[in-house]
Amino acid sequence: ECNNTFCVNPEHLFLGTNSENQKQAYEQGRHDQRGELNPGAKLNETLVKQIRLLHNYGLGYIRISKIIKAVTPAAIGQVIRGEIWSHV
Repeated sequence: ECNNTFCVNPEHLFLGTNSENQKQAYEQGRHDQRGELNPGAKLNETLVKQIRLLHNYGLGYIRISKIIKAVTPAAIGQVIRGEIWSHV
């Protein structure tokens, strides 16, 4: 029931499905951690736009990752294909 991700107090737990858990997280504002709201984000909206612009100019994933230096060529590909950061 509590919103502390690291809480292990059994009194704060209740039996439920993943779907119910996701619904509760959404209702409590814990679900939408896209982009810069995600604590593990290595990119920001400005970098995502730069990645897409560089790709539009014909640069490949490896070259872009050497320029950006924040993520791997695979992640660059995910950004370009809209698999991640699709909201930008």
